Amino acid sequence: MKPVSEAEFNNYADYQKEKISENGVSVSEDIKKLYDQGQRLIKADDDDTVYFITKDLKKKPIMNPETFERLGFKWQDIKEVKGSYVDSLVEEEAPQNIDDLEDE
Repeated sequence: MKPVSEAEFNNYADYQKEKISENGVSVSEDIKKLYDQGQRLIKADDDDTVYFITKDLKKKPIMNPETFERLGFKWQDIKEVKGSYVDSLVEEEAPQNIDDLEDE
């Protein structure tokens, strides 16, 4: 058996970054689909943290119920998704006011 070259290893590592969901579609494609449907608030099925999804598919944690309500969100607008979906997103700074979400 020949050793794996660094290039082959890096190609494999890059391939592994794109997580695949059960339906064969990449997690990022599933999250993009939710975003395109107007979904901005998600939470993992295994965690209570609520996240706002940005247009570049990053997550911003909503730190507490008071902030959530101050931002004008509605509890019924939260979509629960698999933890792996939430884990796959890059986290950004938590919003403190509605201006932190402008153009998102």
